[in-house]
Amino acid sequence: MKLLTRAAIAAAAFLAFSTPSLAVVYECNVTKSNADYIPTIVIIDYNTNSGAVTVLDPVIKHFLGRATNGEVVTENNKRITFKWSINGTKAGAQQNVNLRYRATVLKGSNKLTISGKPLGYTNNFQGSGKCKLK
Repeated sequence: MKLLTRAAIAAAAFLAFSTPSLAVVYECNVTKSNADYIPTIVIIDYNTNSGAVTVLDPVIKHFLGRATNGEVVTENNKRITFKWSINGTKAGAQQNVNLRYRATVLKGSNKLTISGKPLGYTNNFQGSGKCKLK
């Protein structure tokens, strides 16, 4: 499911995010995944001062048309884990589905693991890759 090119996502992220001096922006490329609902690129803007998190990827852009809010679940010396949701997605004639995502970045290597789950279904989507700090 190719929703947007990398250049379009990067341009949208540039326009969507204000980057205050205390922001950390993770630009993550997902190189392995088991489903179309795991995006190929994820951009996470984390304001370390306020704790605000904004996430944008091709799946979010497709269903919402804009970035969405997220939150930090865990942060320690080894990793940081974010979560976010996409509510009311509709694929074809199927009913609305709420998707929940988690992404963990290992601080030493910037390795990424990402998972997604459609609530009410047994499916679990997974992917992995690497992030760059901007």
